[in-house]
Amino acid sequence: MARKRRVILLPRFVPVEAQSAIVDAELSTSQARSAQHDPQIPEDVMPRNTSTDCGKDAETPRAPVILVVEDEVTVRFCLAEYLAQHGFVVMEAANAAAAVSILQADDAPVDLVFSDVSMPGQMDGLGLARWVHDHRPEVPIILTSGVPQKVIEAKALCAERGEKVLPKPYDLDDVEQRIRGLLG
Repeated sequence: MARKRRVILLPRFVPVEAQSAIVDAELSTSQARSAQHDPQIPEDVMPRNTSTDCGKDAETPRAPVILVVEDEVTVRFCLAEYLAQHGFVVMEAANAAAAVSILQADDAPVDLVFSDVSMPGQMDGLGLARWVHDHRPEVPIILTSGVPQKVIEAKALCAERGEKVLPKPYDLDDVEQRIRGLLG
């Protein structure tokens, strides 16, 4: 059963912290209205997938779960919608701290992290990649940035694990291909 969802378009001048609070409140409200909850997904995260189930039984292969970490709400929504339409379950985080909370959940079935490098907060995307490498080494990560120096730093960090870095702007088809390539 597909979940009904409202897209929240916020003006660019709304501070990221306020955007996150608005989106978090909207997601909490949406979840409260939802009659079903998949026990494989942490309660504070609303997955998107318009075509595939998370795989509630062992015989049904579950769709890959992608954690999209992006502070720009519209960029995150567009990427999440695209990936959901192409068969992925998508979890969203507005910053690295929220992503770490999701990844620390005992039952978080995250198969890959796709993260922006430049984000507000104490930890940026490079810090998140280091955290994932240390605490969830089985989870590959793709980093992205529109800042050339950050792309160079991200490539250096991800090179030894064969992970990918995408400069912004990126092509959504390319993102999907790289995700599928890393997941095998």
